[in-house]
Amino acid sequence: MWIGDAAYRDLEDEWPRFNFQSSVDTIKDGLQNHPRILALQKNVSAAETGVELAKQKYKPEFALDLTYGGRSGTNPDGSSRADLLTFMVVMDVPLFHQNRQDRLVAAQVAESSAVMFSRDDIFRRMKSEIDFHDATQRKQQQRIDLFENTLLPEASYSSEASFGAYQSSIEDLTTLLRTRITEFDLQLEHTRLLAEVLKTRARLLYLEGE
Repeated sequence: MWIGDAAYRDLEDEWPRFNFQSSVDTIKDGLQNHPRILALQKNVSAAETGVELAKQKYKPEFALDLTYGGRSGTNPDGSSRADLLTFMVVMDVPLFHQNRQDRLVAAQVAESSAVMFSRDDIFRRMKSEIDFHDATQRKQQQRIDLFENTLLPEASYSSEASFGAYQSSIEDLTTLLRTRITEFDLQLEHTRLLAEVLKTRARLLYLEGE
């Protein structure tokens, strides 16, 4: 829904033009660089990183702790109590990794496989859509050529002939109306086909990454 000044703008009186010149093979070759595929590849990379991080849990973890503490009070002999400096090394050894690390790694591997499958499935579907829309566009263009070269000229000729016959009282009004309605129906169908072929080209442009 348009609001504001856009609701009162003048409509274009010409069909939009799509500069679509790429072949089917060219679109397929560039599909790996399609924004959607690149975004999915980012998900795959993130999942693979998750697997590597999970595998790090198998390695021992080290921690260093250095603490300085001042002490108040005196010793039994009356001397001041010395401050303390404490240094500690902590090592966490994953001795029983079957219970935790293995499950974590397995979960990350499963997630990574699912993301890769999703990327590959979408890639295959997009390749299939390229063939489908290309075939659809060729059929639509064939129908448009039929309308423009044969059906519409014949309908226009028939309509004009009926109008002339009606003026000469050779044909009745019903015949004239029938030929005019047929011509208008063909014009509407021709317009619908022009809109459909533009939609198909827009879909191909999307698959090209535009």
